[in-house]
Order: sequence, then structure tokens, then C-alpha cells
Amino acid sequence: MNYKQLEDFYLFLLSKNSKIPCTKHGQYDAKKGIQICKYKNNYNIGFVADKNNCIVLDCDFDIQRNLNGVETLKKLEYELGTLPDTLTQSTPRGGKHLIYKDTGIKNPIGKIGKDVDIKYRGYITIEPSSINGAKYKFTNGIDKNGNFIIAELPNSWLNYINKTKNNFYKTIDVNNNNYQRKIINGNFQKMYEKCAFIKHCVDNASVLDEISWFYFACVLNSLSNGESLFDLYSRPHKDYDPILVNKKFQNAKKYNVNCNTISRCFAECKFCVYNQGGNYAK
Repeated sequence: MNYKQLEDFYLFLLSKNSKIPCTKHGQYDAKKGIQICKYKNNYNIGFVADKNNCIVLDCDFDIQRNLNGVETLKKLEYELGTLPDTLTQSTPRGGKHLIYKDTGIKNPIGKIGKDVDIKYRGYITIEPSSINGAKYKFTNGIDKNGNFIIAELPNSWLNYINKTKNNFYKTIDVNNNNYQRKIINGNFQKMYEKCAFIKHCVDNASVLDEISWFYFACVLNSLSNGESLFDLYSRPHKDYDPILVNKKFQNAKKYNVNCNTISRCFAECKFCVYNQGGNYAK
């Protein structure tokens, strides 16, 4: 493939065989004009969604975890209408990235169901990248002249994806005299491995949204080393401020959250085998 047109987008370098940025500021170091052919044998390539005026429907696929994002979108098309053809690529694990223009996008949700991530203020790995020999590959949305076709989302899909900005704090159970937070010496590595929300917060620390960040603080308030962990995983964000981080962490002590609470902003919690509506502090 001739990557000349792709080089007109904002791109940045990822470490070879991974999705991890190899520049100091990650996606914020993205620039136009990266000569992909020059780097393709030694690096993977990151494509920044919002900086390229795009939004990506990232369809996961994992048979063992019962994930099939493509089927999820097909089912939703019966309700919202058919998605237009657009620039699409397959991923090494069998998933797909559908890349659309961000026209009409204001405040998008983070997920559709349990297996479609909405990438807007983040990035995706893009062709000619590869993981363990398996390649990212454009499969649709390129005309006979090699030009990319990036479509706009229909209004029905925009209305579904854009969320109304709510005061999420009103949905949290406010601490009262009958509630005493239990502080534990928890194993954070096990939490990371077993809890999709914790993993989401850590893996997306550089672009984490406000409400997820607040819930993350609420969860870590139950760990004896929670304050230091919260500061550590807040640092990758471009707006990191240690004073604001401490203030957020202290404020989170007033609130009691559980899996059900978090599922209001993080859809994958609704499908978690550990979600019994209990408190993380237990």
C-alpha cells in the first residue's frame, strides 16, 4: 500500500510490536508528515482520533470472553439504521476499527455494550503496524485511486453516541454517619487483572474522563496506599496537577461507590461476574 495519504494525518510513533507510545508525551507528540515507510520496520504507528477530526468505533473480538463488537453494531443497526461504508481496518485479534468523521460529535459515550469502545480523545494503532506478526490491515473505505473514504455518522447514530452531560455526583451515595469506609491492604495488581474498570482507568490514564477519574479515586480511597496510587496513575494526563489530584482524592472520601454505581458510566461493569452490587471496600 502507498501510505502517502495516511501521512497527511496526525500520527505518532509506538514501540515496535506494541501499542505503547515511545515518545515523551505520547499522542500529544503527534504531527503530520511522518514518513511511515521510513519507520514501519522499527515502530508501530498511532492515529489520534480527535486531532484528525475523527471518531473510531473500536470493535473487540474475543471468543473466550464472548466479545464480538461487529455483531453488536449489526444488532444496533436494526434500531438506528445502517452505518455508512467508511475507512475500516482489521486488527490482529480479529476486531475492527470503523473510522468516521467527528461531524456532530459533542460529548460521546465511552462504550457501546461490552465490546465496542468509542475512541475520540484517544488513539488507535493503525496499518502498517503489527503485533506478534499479525498485522493491522485496511479492509474497506479506499477507492480505486487509493483515496480514503471517511464518512459521517447519520443523525440517529449521533443522537445515540452523544450523551447528555449529567451531574453524576447526584447519583453517588453520599457518606453519612452510618457508613464507615473500611481501609484494606489490598493487592492492586489483582484488582487490575480482575476489574475491567480499574484496568480501563490505568490503561487510559492519559485521556481518562472526569467522572471515571472521580470513581477511580473513590475506589482507591479504600486502599491503604490508595493516595499514592491515585497520584501515580493521574500523572500521564496532560492536565496533571498534584494539588488538584490530592483535592480530588480527599473529596472522594465523602462518597460510597460500588459496581452498580460505576456501571452508570462504564458499561462493561454490567456484564462483570463480580458485580453483585457490593462495595469495593469489602
